[in-house]
Amino acid sequence: MSDLMIGNAGETGLFFENARTYVKDDFSIREKEVSKEVLVVEISMAAQKNVLPRVESSGDFKGLSLGFVLDGRCGFENEVLNFELDTDSTSMMYIHQARGLTRFHTNSFRCICIMIRDEFLDPSLFKQLPLNSEPSLLLRNGRTDPVTRVCLSDLLAGNYHGVLNDIFVQGKVLEILASEFSHILPQQIKTSVPGLLFLTRQDVNSIKKAKDILIRSIAAPPSIPVLSRMVGLNQFKLKKGFRQVFNTTPYAIVREHRMTVARQLLKSSEFNVGEISAMVGIKNPSHFTRVFSRYYGMRPRDVMKTRTYSLPKEFGAG
Repeated sequence: MSDLMIGNAGETGLFFENARTYVKDDFSIREKEVSKEVLVVEISMAAQKNVLPRVESSGDFKGLSLGFVLDGRCGFENEVLNFELDTDSTSMMYIHQARGLTRFHTNSFRCICIMIRDEFLDPSLFKQLPLNSEPSLLLRNGRTDPVTRVCLSDLLAGNYHGVLNDIFVQGKVLEILASEFSHILPQQIKTSVPGLLFLTRQDVNSIKKAKDILIRSIAAPPSIPVLSRMVGLNQFKLKKGFRQVFNTTPYAIVREHRMTVARQLLKSSEFNVGEISAMVGIKNPSHFTRVFSRYYGMRPRDVMKTRTYSLPKEFGAG
């Protein structure tokens, strides 16, 4: 077994300090310092030989260490811990020192590590964790949460650069933290309703913002992928969170507001059915008539008979 010594070079005091772009044979480490408190590390290997490397790490670090194995299997050990990780599994440790040995059990391996210093975390969080004076504490070791899996996918596919990328990554790190802590602090943040998603206050505000965007743009609403980028949530959390907050879907919100505005225009404007259909984003007047009739139980032309000719305040709000 060959050793890769990843130690403290005294440059930044971060985990894997001397391995910014470390490559040896088929083993590579890429790291991104998102801020002084957050470091994201990608480890990958495609060994063509039977002798697998092991990585011994050491450095000046205190905080959370999250590991997400995307492919392969490995084991980690230090003075007090010894555990295994395989594909689609997650570990979360609170460590006082970045010291340990990682052994690889498969020729193909890929994982994402997120290192988060204490300063990045809410101080009240530490009161809820069973922290002690040991060098390391294993908080979680199990299957990767579906929400976390989506966030990791977003991280790997991120199309931002520079400071925008740093903001994007920090946002995803917060989402991952919320997802992972939902497994270790059930009494605080898990709901008693099965399948209900944990949403932070920021998540709820983003979902409400998404609703406002949809209502303001009923003539040409953004797609779910575009809307998720506009409000800073992944598509999974946006769609599931939307139903959780409003008990409906983004599409249903658009349809409901289209029908509300259309009814008011039919009652209080001089526009004909075709013009109103286009104004609310339905190109085909016949389709608009069918949808409206199913929604209200009466045809658009029947509503027009009660017109009072005053443009509704809701229309054209943005």
